[in-house]
Amino acid sequence: MWEKIIDKQVSVDQGMKKMWEAARDGKEKSAAFLAASGKVLCDLNDVISRATNELEQLVDQYSELSLSGSFSAQVGSAVRLLEQNYAGLEKKGVDQDQRQKVKRSLDHMKKKLALLNTAKENTEESVGMGYQRSFG
Repeated sequence: MWEKIIDKQVSVDQGMKKMWEAARDGKEKSAAFLAASGKVLCDLNDVISRATNELEQLVDQYSELSLSGSFSAQVGSAVRLLEQNYAGLEKKGVDQDQRQKVKRSLDHMKKKLALLNTAKENTEESVGMGYQRSFG
């Protein structure tokens, strides 16, 4: 059974809080807000990076368990997800290192998908030949 878990994390960056409280006018508050936004964006990019790595590891583990046709569809979904992630990073202007990391994961998953598709085709051809020999 699947259970929906809502994870709420509230944390206060004391340095950013002090910067905000010390700001005297709109300009200083804007600077504090931009600094806080930059940190949040950086943290979010880290979360995306870790999630991408976890996705790749999970797909690797699963690929060791199964080479079925249904699995290639799942890997295809992972590839599309990574492609969307990469395109989003390009649009946002995320740094080159982060994009390269996602690109390497994407290329790795595309190779796995090609391998799975080749294995599936070979299996289907072998089964088809066996079927023809039995009834040919």
